[in-house]
Amino acid sequence: MKKEIKIIAIICFSLIMTALATALISDAIVVGKSILGFILALVVAVVAFIVGVFLMIISCILIFGIYLLENEGFWPIIWAESAFKDVMKDYQITNAQIDILFTIRIILLVICVAVFIMSIIALSHVKKVKKQDKTINRKPTAGFATASLVLSILGVLACLGVMAILTIAR
Repeated sequence: MKKEIKIIAIICFSLIMTALATALISDAIVVGKSILGFILALVVAVVAFIVGVFLMIISCILIFGIYLLENEGFWPIIWAESAFKDVMKDYQITNAQIDILFTIRIILLVICVAVFIMSIIALSHVKKVKKQDKTINRKPTAGFATASLVLSILGVLACLGVMAILTIAR
């Protein structure tokens, strides 16, 4: 019985780590271009903001900048927002990509719930075996099962969070 518990615990840990890697890789594959576009949009917006602040300072020194600030407001932030939106127009996430991500999250949610149940089973068997024989070393089995349990809980929360965001994004 002791060997079966170790096998269950190792399988749980392997499954949850594979699910984590799958989530990261699938996100990178499905929306990688959009992620890179978002990073590019942030860089462009920051550059536009810095240039705008520099030009605003120069215009304030030359007196007419105060008039612009009164009429237009803090226009460097408007430039940054406009630059960000212009870049992001080219990197929109499609409904097909959202559907793919949602399907992957459902599969990962099922895996996380299964790992959660298997981890609880492994930990309960470890306790039962420990009660029967006090000399048994339980560290490797309990460690894998505990780590799998914690990661599966975090995986379920992450999957539900992403699914909620994707539902709103549709």
